[in-house]
Amino acid sequence: MKIEYDATLDDIADAHVRMAAKSKMAGRSRWQGVFWIALFTGLILFMYLTLRGATVVERSVVSILGIVVGAGGYWLTYRDSEKRRAVKYLREQMHSDGPFPFTAELRDDCIWTRQGTTQISFDWSNVAEMTDTGDAVEFRMQDGGFVIVRNKGFPTAESREEFKRVANQRLNGTARKLAAR
Repeated sequence: MKIEYDATLDDIADAHVRMAAKSKMAGRSRWQGVFWIALFTGLILFMYLTLRGATVVERSVVSILGIVVGAGGYWLTYRDSEKRRAVKYLREQMHSDGPFPFTAELRDDCIWTRQGTTQISFDWSNVAEMTDTGDAVEFRMQDGGFVIVRNKGFPTAESREEFKRVANQRLNGTARKLAAR
């Protein structure tokens, strides 16, 4: 079963952000960012209030509030800023704003994809999980690969369901073969 559509820079950047969201390393980096922004915000507010002659209680309360607001602000804006950086990077690397032709095909032995001139195939035994996110069907690979087939590639809701059914069949067939070894 083959799905074809034109991907945008936003689609590709979103795929990078989704893949990073499942990474332990990226999660640690995000928490480090929260920590350092919170610490920096609290420290700046504490020093500012000290210079202004605020009481210890005022400095402490405002600094704690600054820590919470700084950490929350960073956490809330992280994904959007990460996606903006990814779009800029992709535009620089691809020398275009798109669209970029994308093809995903469920073959008997693999998930085969083509984006532009790059072709990649992932053996079914490499698929760690398939997830229906509502706006796409995602395949996460054991070796770190990631395939996102967006809803705009499916002409009908029925074709999307058929795609998932075929993928599940291939995944279940691979699991049975591996168990038999």
